[in-house]
Amino acid sequence: MVDNFLKIILLVEDDAIIALEETFTLEKNGYTVVSVCSGEEAVEIVVNSQNIDLVLMDINLGDGMDGIEAARLILKEKEIPLIFLSSHMDKEIVEKTECVHHTDISPRTPVKL
Repeated sequence: MVDNFLKIILLVEDDAIIALEETFTLEKNGYTVVSVCSGEEAVEIVVNSQNIDLVLMDINLGDGMDGIEAARLILKEKEIPLIFLSSHMDKEIVEKTECVHHTDISPRTPVKL
């Protein structure tokens, strides 16, 4: 098993229900989660913190800065692993993420409630 002790993940997700479910799952697996709902907040947290080990970034964040732009700004400031999360995996979205140096893009699967 991977040692998750004190690993801090920044979760950037504008949908409160998805954010709660993902936070619960990550915390259940031993991670500490900082959750924000906008790209602007994500950039601010990463720039002002030395403690973030990984960023999980939704691509579509509603009004304001999208996840791709937030990722560009974050990675311009710090070298940090970043994974895009999205339920939209069409070619256009994937191509937009390719111009940002990131770790991966992961499709979300629907959760049955």
